[in-house]
Amino acid sequence: MSVAGVLGIVLATELYAPEQNGLLHPLTNLMEALVGALLLRRWLNLDNPLRNLRHWTQMAIATALIPPLLSGIVVASLTPGGNAFQTLLVWMLSDASGALALVPLGMLIRADYFQRYRNRTLLISTILTAAITLALSVIAMLYMPWPFTFIMVLMMWSAVRLPRIEAFLIFLLIIMMVLTLSAQHPLVQENIENTLNNYRLSNMLGLPFLMVQLPTGVMSIAMYAVYSERRRIAESETRFRNAMEYSAVGMAIVDAYGQWLQVNKALSKFLGYPPDELHQMTFQQVTWPEDLAQDLEQLDRLTRGEIESYSLEKRYRTRQGEAVWALLAVSLVRNADGTPLYFIQQIEDINDLKKSREANKRLMAEITETNEALFQEKERLHITLDSIHEAVISADSQQNIIFMNPVAEKISGWKQAEAQGKSLHEVLYITQGDQGPRLENLYSDENLDSDIELNKVLHSRYGGSFDIHHSMTPLSTQEGEHIGFVLVIQDVTESRRLLRQLSCCVSLATAPATTRSPACPIVQALKAS
Repeated sequence: MSVAGVLGIVLATELYAPEQNGLLHPLTNLMEALVGALLLRRWLNLDNPLRNLRHWTQMAIATALIPPLLSGIVVASLTPGGNAFQTLLVWMLSDASGALALVPLGMLIRADYFQRYRNRTLLISTILTAAITLALSVIAMLYMPWPFTFIMVLMMWSAVRLPRIEAFLIFLLIIMMVLTLSAQHPLVQENIENTLNNYRLSNMLGLPFLMVQLPTGVMSIAMYAVYSERRRIAESETRFRNAMEYSAVGMAIVDAYGQWLQVNKALSKFLGYPPDELHQMTFQQVTWPEDLAQDLEQLDRLTRGEIESYSLEKRYRTRQGEAVWALLAVSLVRNADGTPLYFIQQIEDINDLKKSREANKRLMAEITETNEALFQEKERLHITLDSIHEAVISADSQQNIIFMNPVAEKISGWKQAEAQGKSLHEVLYITQGDQGPRLENLYSDENLDSDIELNKVLHSRYGGSFDIHHSMTPLSTQEGEHIGFVLVIQDVTESRRLLRQLSCCVSLATAPATTRSPACPIVQALKAS
C-alpha cells in the first residue's frame, strides 16, 4: 500500500506539476501517513474507532493536525525559494482536508460493509440522498453566492438523515465534485478566489473545504452517538421489560406513595387481580393488615438512605380475600438529585413453602413426641427386662445377638458388650441332657418334642449348667418383613430337681414293702417336720 501511494503521488505530480517532481513530496507524505497511523493505533479502539466526539477529536488531531504540521515543516524547510510560511499553510490545509475526507471512511469500512445494503431501505435512502445532495451542491457552486454555506447545509442534512458511513461517503463525493469543478470550471475557480481575496485569504485555497468538513463531521458523529444512546436505552428497556414480563417471580414498579406503576403477569396471577385493576391500587391495600407496619418501617428506612434494600416475608390479601405468603425484596431508584423516583419490588410466592414449613413443624413436633414416648417405653421395657427372673435375648434375622438382660448374662457367662454381634450358637451352649448332643438350631419344631424339651441344659461359659426351658419367637414388621427373634430362657433347675425327687418317691410308694427304701428326700423332709 505504501508503494502504491508513493507511485500515485509521483504520477499526479508528473501530470499536474512536472517541474516539482521528485522524491521529497512522496517521502514526506509517506512519513505523514506513518505518523498518523501510529497515533490512531495508540489513541483509538480500532473495533469501533469513532463512537463519540472525543474519538472524533482524537482522530482529527492524529490525522489532520500533527502529521500535516510535521510534514509541512519538512517541506517548507527543504523547498528552495518562496515563502516558507505560505508553503506550510498551503500544505497543512490541503492535507488536513484530504485526511478529514478519507480517514473516517478508511477506519469505518469493513470487509462486510456491502452486506448492509441487503436492507433495500438503506440502499435507496443513501442513493437518493447522495443524488439530491450532489445535484444541489453543483447548483450552489455554479449559481449561488456563498456556495460553501449551502454545501455545508446540504452535508448537515446528509449527516442527520444517514448513518455515519454513508454520510462520510457523501462528504467525500461532494469534496471530490467541488475540487473537480474548481479545477475544470473557470467560473467556480474565480468565485472561490474572489471570496478568499475579500478576506485576504488568497493563499488558503484549502480553507473553505476544511471549514465545511469540520462541522459536518462533528454533526455526523454527534448524530451517531445520539442514535447509539437511544438504541442502547431502547435495548435496555426491552431487556428489562422482557425480564420483568416473563419472570416467574412477581415483579412491580411502585411509586413513592405505594401506587403500582407496572406489574408483571406472575404478580397479577399471584394476587388474583388483573393488571389494570392493580394499577388503580396501592400495595398497602393488598398487604395483610398485621404485616403492613413492618413493611412500612423498612420502606421508610430505605427512603431515608439508612439501607440500600430490604427483604422480608409478608402476607398479601388476594382478590378472594385469602392470605398468601410471599418473600418481598425491595430496592429504590433515585433521581440525579437523590430524591426517590420509584421502588422495584420482587414478590416471590412462598405460600406452598410456608405451608410445608408449618406442616414440617407439626410433623417434627409429632415425631419428637413419638420419640419421647418411645424412649419412655424403651426405658420401661429395659426396667422390666432387668427385673424379671427370665433370661431375655434379642437377635437379628441372622440370629446375631443385639441385647441381653442381666439374667441372660448370668446364666450364659457372657456380658452384653461381649456378646453383641455374635451368633446365638456361639454364645449359648445348649445340650439334650447334661452329657447329650448339642442343639444346633434353637428355632426348630424338633425342639418341641417332650423328651428334648424336658432335658435341655445350658452350659455356662465359665462352668456350671442350668436346666432350662426356652421359647424363640420371630419378630416381623407390619408388612411381614422378618427382622429378628426374641429368645426367652427359663431356669428350671430347681423345679426339675423337685420333679425328679417326686418321681422317685412315687416309685418307692408303689414298690413292695420289702424293697422300699427310706431314702426318699421328700419323705425324710416330711418326717423331719
